[in-house]
Amino acid sequence: MGAKHSKGPWALEEREGGGFKLSDADGEFIDYITDSRYVDDRDDPEAIANARLIAAAPDLLEAAEDVVRFWSDHGAWGDFASLTSAAGKFAVVANKARAAILKAKAS
Repeated sequence: MGAKHSKGPWALEEREGGGFKLSDADGEFIDYITDSRYVDDRDDPEAIANARLIAAAPDLLEAAEDVVRFWSDHGAWGDFASLTSAAGKFAVVANKARAAILKAKAS
């Protein structure tokens, strides 16, 4: 079952009058993120943080799926040898998760 959301990664572009434009991996429009409790979202740190989190959603989903897949393949039920040999794969998964978290929390 494939994803039903727009292809990630998503990108934010600050809009002239405030708020953000959300685009998919091909640069196609997804949505505008506006209507903060303030007129101009650029001055609302919470609105900016929310927009970044929304833009990071596909990356966060993919990283979470990779962690679950890795854990299923090499997790608590694996023996020490399989966990040791999987260290390189885990580093890739962990780096992907770390990058998604940084994207969501960027300032």
